[in-house]
Amino acid sequence: MPAAIEISGFYSSIKTQEPYFTWLRRYMEITSLLNIGFVLLALYLIRTEGKNLKPEYKQVLLCNLLLPAVFSLYMGFIYQPYIVFPYHLLLTVGFFRFGPFVTAHLFNICCTVAILCSMGFIYSFWFNYITICFRISRQSSTKSNLIGLCFGVVFTVLNFILMTIGVDENQYQDRDNIYEGDDRLRYFFDEYSIAIVRVGDKWSLKVLSVEAFIGIAIVIIVIPIITFKSYTTLSRIHNMISKQTLIQLKNALAISLWYLLQFGLLVGIPAATAMAFLLMRYAPSESFPLALVVLAPTQLTCPVICALYLIVIKPLRYGFLKLVGLQRYAPKPVAKFSTQSQLSTFTSHAPIRHTNRHAYGSIRLN
Repeated sequence: MPAAIEISGFYSSIKTQEPYFTWLRRYMEITSLLNIGFVLLALYLIRTEGKNLKPEYKQVLLCNLLLPAVFSLYMGFIYQPYIVFPYHLLLTVGFFRFGPFVTAHLFNICCTVAILCSMGFIYSFWFNYITICFRISRQSSTKSNLIGLCFGVVFTVLNFILMTIGVDENQYQDRDNIYEGDDRLRYFFDEYSIAIVRVGDKWSLKVLSVEAFIGIAIVIIVIPIITFKSYTTLSRIHNMISKQTLIQLKNALAISLWYLLQFGLLVGIPAATAMAFLLMRYAPSESFPLALVVLAPTQLTCPVICALYLIVIKPLRYGFLKLVGLQRYAPKPVAKFSTQSQLSTFTSHAPIRHTNRHAYGSIRLN
């Protein structure tokens, strides 16, 4: 027998916060349109100005740009969620309001895309680690990307299945019980396709909660370790590789750190705060739209990543300056008299000798 739903005070809270629903929907739609422009600009610059970037490195850049773009479009035009704290109820304030089960599955898809985005960011740290610390060929780097993609897709699908299993099948029965207590809630449940979430009654949701704590541990413990290892290795080999290669590897590390920072500030901390408030049943002021404060930063991920690429990656930055008519701030191209500066080799400061020593194939530029 499912436990009773705690619903006291929900009517006054949702009635007070209802005007914010339109604000949230318009904000999501406008920011999604703006994000399309930012992403198209970044894609154009990567295609035209990023010709010297490693193909496998470019794949990671595109992955961490396109996945947040998909998430932004999904939140902007398909599913705009809303939660009235501290109630375990999912609302949809967007167009797709077709009952509680549709709301639950739309929320599951939203979480699935968010998980895929987070795994893309985490993989960028692993990619930098194996690129800097191990001597692997370009083919091996490409295989690593494919393996990471397959693992991410399989892991995401499994999480989606667990979330689907966690959907409460007694949605309409629970609604009838709630209406008996307060029939005024019927309008809000029907208008916003409210779905009921029972975390304590579903084993799959408990598994996902444990998995979330493991993911937090990976971010807090493992990522700093491999980042420090990558940095120390790069400091040790900086005299054995070309300047151009060194700059690109430093850029990769910097971008990964900014990935972690922006994703943590814009998505991780708001999501963790919302989960903590729901588990503790923290009830803010009825007139305070906490859900709006939690959801609004997620739409800023795309412009932050685009700005990050322009700031850190010089070819993209110079290409943008030329695109907006500020050519005087972009350096003029210098003719290359030798391809030696483009190679990652142990003998960049010594005469060329024929030896059997293998170069750092994983960090070779073409």
